[in-house]
Amino acid sequence: MTNHTTGQNWTVTVTSAPSNSGEANAAPEPEAPAEDAPEPEVAPQAEVEVAPEAEDAPETAAPYADGQTIRWSGDGWWQVQDTQNYNEICSGNIDEINSCSINQSGEYKVTNHTTGQSWFVNVG
Repeated sequence: MTNHTTGQNWTVTVTSAPSNSGEANAAPEPEAPAEDAPEPEVAPQAEVEVAPEAEDAPETAAPYADGQTIRWSGDGWWQVQDTQNYNEICSGNIDEINSCSINQSGEYKVTNHTTGQSWFVNVG
């Protein structure tokens, strides 16, 4: 699997399902195959796509205030919110925006929703 935002790849190989049964409910041991029995076919291993966990995502440089503008770098989907009422000031994918103009001085929450990281930035 490829996360097209971060470029990260994950591969998981599924070999067997875990058993939740206790010893009392365990299946009986299978009988040994006869000597002239054909070899059993082995099922091919499957690739399963697994979403990355936020803690597995790469670290992103902290956003910073540049005058009345908050700037950031790093892949992902970003959002800037006013910490007074958490109204969204701006948001978008890094391909669309990498800064946000702020009209009023104060503290703002900047979140990279792809990595799960958040910062508080003071403007003005």
